[in-house]
Amino acid sequence: MRGLVGATNGPHQHARGALALQVAVVMREVLATERQIGVPQELRVLVAVRENEQRVEFLGYDARLHKLVAFSIGGALAGLAGCLFVSWGNYVSPTAFSVVQSAQIIIWIMVGGAGTLLGPVFGALAISWLTVEIGTQQWVNANVILGAILLIFVLLVPRGIAPMISERLVPWLLASRRAAGLARDLSQERSA
Repeated sequence: MRGLVGATNGPHQHARGALALQVAVVMREVLATERQIGVPQELRVLVAVRENEQRVEFLGYDARLHKLVAFSIGGALAGLAGCLFVSWGNYVSPTAFSVVQSAQIIIWIMVGGAGTLLGPVFGALAISWLTVEIGTQQWVNANVILGAILLIFVLLVPRGIAPMISERLVPWLLASRRAAGLARDLSQERSA
């Protein structure tokens, strides 16, 4: 029987389950921390620093401090991800830092959505699953398929899946719920 990441169930299945639980707990903590420190004004200052650093300094904000904090948080999250990667693989070889792996990470972000927090997570899960499934085939190269996916998402869905879902699917679902609620209210009024 196949497990979540494509491996067969065996003696290490408990270790994989523990790692999945560990990743879920870490992800929950990162989301909670992001919500706690995600003060809108600070985020606006970071966007302003990205757009025009000199103007931010003229407005009285310390652009270097904001960049340092953003870099530190990003570095801490990258270090945490590296710890989880080593915990998963029990070994890190130089091939883990290859161009192919770097390109695959860019594809994860492009598929999920660069401006979101959960989008790249879902993109990573989907692309990793697809890579495992393609790897079991002998007739097609996984890198060709990943390149085609990158091109499709760059040309047709440049913001990724998560922003597209939040902009198109959620309003449609809310509108359909409102329509169903109105129809229910009308049927109750007619029966009364």
